[in-house]
Amino acid sequence: HGLAKRSFWLFFGGIWLLTGLVMFVVAAGTALQERTWAAEAVQTTGMVVTKDIIPADSDSSTEYRVRFRFTTQDGSAVEGNQEVEVETWEGLTERGPVEVHYLPSSPSSARLEPGADLFIVVIFFLFGAVFGGICGFLVVRAVRGLLRARRLLRSGVEVKATITGVEQTNVSFNRRLQFRVRYAYRDQQGGEHEGDSGYLEWEEASRWNKGDRVAIRYDPRRPAESQWVGELAPPSPAVDAPPPALATSARQDDA
Repeated sequence: HGLAKRSFWLFFGGIWLLTGLVMFVVAAGTALQERTWAAEAVQTTGMVVTKDIIPADSDSSTEYRVRFRFTTQDGSAVEGNQEVEVETWEGLTERGPVEVHYLPSSPSSARLEPGADLFIVVIFFLFGAVFGGICGFLVVRAVRGLLRARRLLRSGVEVKATITGVEQTNVSFNRRLQFRVRYAYRDQQGGEHEGDSGYLEWEEASRWNKGDRVAIRYDPRRPAESQWVGELAPPSPAVDAPPPALATSARQDDA
């Protein structure tokens, strides 16, 4: 169960880490694009062809669009269609002049408004940095926890620990409150240590009471590192009675 919860944090953190990275890349790309526009863009006067209003619906707000035409430095005629702020839209007239900004290397990317909204770029940078930092930490922590748990389950020394308490946490998975079982144990040299089960569902955590014995594994090189196992190994079967198959065979021979 603890491994599954760590996997959840790895999955959850990975999704938001990817989201943060995408936002950061978009912000960085926009910033580089604006730098290119500032250095290379050419300004000219074009003509407003049409002005359109696209009404709002349940998925989007009202759009104010302008279709325009201009001539590049080499004499090529180019048309563009761009959404603009309502103030810009209201200040233009059809068949009237309009200021156009374009890149000589890519005239089709012409703009009526020279730059992107820097506020949006900054927001994307901040959200990308925050999500990337926090979720990157979650992913690294989850991966380290998974590797450590698997190492202990594979090669750790198994001992019996004593339950010291069952406590409720402030964490929920799928709206199910999580619990933690705490335990104490002694290593092979007699050193005393404490650990916990990690997040458990109530159905499992409620099986344990203070003073119960439970199986855990610890690292003999770092005895304070332990991993919850849970159930103790079942007792060996009694040998004072023959297995059922042998008993049946014996009765047939007597007959």
